[in-house]
Amino acid sequence: MKTTAQIEALMQHLDCTVEEADELIEDRDYEVMTNEEADERREEELDQYLEDCIYPELDDNVKNYFDDEARKRDARFD
Repeated sequence: MKTTAQIEALMQHLDCTVEEADELIEDRDYEVMTNEEADERREEELDQYLEDCIYPELDDNVKNYFDDEARKRDARFD
């Protein structure tokens, strides 16, 4: 559900009209969210990446020493 704030943010970002922003959001060309929502999404994606890609490659005796937060912090800088 799009909000006025989302439309206004996209208009400002793309320097477009209300109608253009509304259409872009409706067509899902852009997913517009607050900074908090984007941060939450990034955390979820990083957790999923660790689960899918990193943990399966680690030996059981190493998993206890793997620093999830340090890995996620490094990924945020990329």
